[in-house]
This record gives sequence, structure tokens and C-alpha cells, in this order.
Amino acid sequence: KKIALAASKLIEDGDVILLEAGTTGFQTALNIANIKNLTVITNNCDIATLIAKTHPGFNIILSGGVLNTETHSLIGPIADHTFDNINVDKAFIGITGIDLERGITATDPIEAGTKKKIIGCAKMVIALCDHSKLGHISVNFVAPVNEINELITDSDADTEFLEKLRGMDIKVTVK
Repeated sequence: KKIALAASKLIEDGDVILLEAGTTGFQTALNIANIKNLTVITNNCDIATLIAKTHPGFNIILSGGVLNTETHSLIGPIADHTFDNINVDKAFIGITGIDLERGITATDPIEAGTKKKIIGCAKMVIALCDHSKLGHISVNFVAPVNEINELITDSDADTEFLEKLRGMDIKVTVK
């Protein structure tokens, strides 16, 4: 919740943001308040529904795609096509693993492909993860670490790992 609250504070009036499917993306959506003229693009049905109920004045775009019935996320070629054809100011992504050498990784290969497209459509990429994802490597490569602009994590994060990220010109926020 602290990570999501920090993420929500990065959202400004007039932004076009992308909230990726996941628990932290959903928590970020819960914390959007007092923002005007916001466009929210998401690949998650729950996030779209939540924002529609709590902020009916926001412009909401749902990507389309194949529904993952566990996560209610939309992934695959249709979602990828959406992200190939849009531009966003800020993309807030959840990550399964981030390793300095192996990069950002995901468990599901289709989700990894969609996440790669999400990263590609954003001016600024903000990765949201707790300390357990740092140094963790999942099976499917998403992108090199330097594709993210900022990482928001919790206070149990390994300080040496965070310093190495800062050395790569990645802003690190610890909550």
C-alpha cells in the first residue's frame, strides 16, 4: 500500500497514465485523488471498473486482449497491438523479478510480451515492487533494467542493490 501511495503521488493533472494489471496497480488506482483531466489506460478489468466507479470523469481506456481469468488482466496480441499504437506519459508496472544483469523478468511468456509493449509506449516507466522481487529472476525476459526510469520499493530492500540502480541513473524511492 505504501508503494502504491508513493506511485499515486507521481500522477499529475492532465497526465495520460498506464496502470498495468497487478495488486500494486490496483492499489495505485485506489489512491488517485484530486487529479483533473486524467486519462487512464489499463489492461486490467478490475482497475478499469474501479476507476469508472470512483472517478467517472476520467477518460478510461481498456486495452483489449485475452483475459487471464486469475488476474483479470488482458494480454496477448490484441493487447500488444493497443500498446504499439498509443503513447503515455507514465506507465506504472509491476514486476516479478529484477536483476541487474538479467533485467526485468516475468513468469508468464505472454504477459512478458505485453509488459514489453507497455514499457515501449511510455515516456516514463515506474516499476513497483516489494523487496522480494529485487535480485529475483523469472523465466521470461521482459526488458533490460535501464528501460525503467524509477523504482518504488519497500524499506526492506537491499541497499546495495538500490545503490547499483541509482548508479544506472534510475531514481529509487523507498517507502
